[in-house]
Amino acid sequence: MQLQAVIVPPSSVLDDAFTAAQTIHLKPGAPDVGVERGSVLQRLRKRQVDPEPTVTPLTLVGSGTAFVRLGRFGNVTIADSLHLAQALMAAAATWPSPVVHVNELDIELTDTKLFVKAKLGGETDGLRSIFGQFHEAAKRERFFLDRRSFRPEFDLASLDLPDDPTFLERLEWDADDHQGPEWRATHISLLKVLFGDDGQTYEEIAQVPLGAPS
Repeated sequence: MQLQAVIVPPSSVLDDAFTAAQTIHLKPGAPDVGVERGSVLQRLRKRQVDPEPTVTPLTLVGSGTAFVRLGRFGNVTIADSLHLAQALMAAAATWPSPVVHVNELDIELTDTKLFVKAKLGGETDGLRSIFGQFHEAAKRERFFLDRRSFRPEFDLASLDLPDDPTFLERLEWDADDHQGPEWRATHISLLKVLFGDDGQTYEEIAQVPLGAPS
């Protein structure tokens, strides 16, 4: 099976950030220049009939990976996973338990999707310490991971990009500097990756408590 090690924010933190992110919308497009043609009376009638342009709200889909990722393992057995969990529990008793919060919501774009990322502030050095010590502990147990640079953030939501050439220039929201509630990272979750018709889902198989306030 495939395994991931993550720190999962509390549901209240996710709900707060997701609510803030839903301020995303499209501002009205440029008015049709054709409405200014014709007589003065025709233009006045047109303005009386047409409603004022309004913003268009966009529907975000919550991410299935709303967690701070520490590492991904390749194919491992259940026995190996439990052995890793026991080794991490022994080591993590002295690792920090930092207090962090969402301090920015950011947008990343691909050719087909818009992704909202929640970036963390607060005791992020504690998160980086956990990341480094986690990888060292896994290496001692002969688990080798792709050690990419650590990012104190998590995926929050996404939406499919519409076929609209004006979409990006009309995109607006009020949540880029959102400040979320503080929360303490109390444990690492080991997640089993499940594959199904609806894509990847995750099942927690162990929790590794973090021991020391940072």
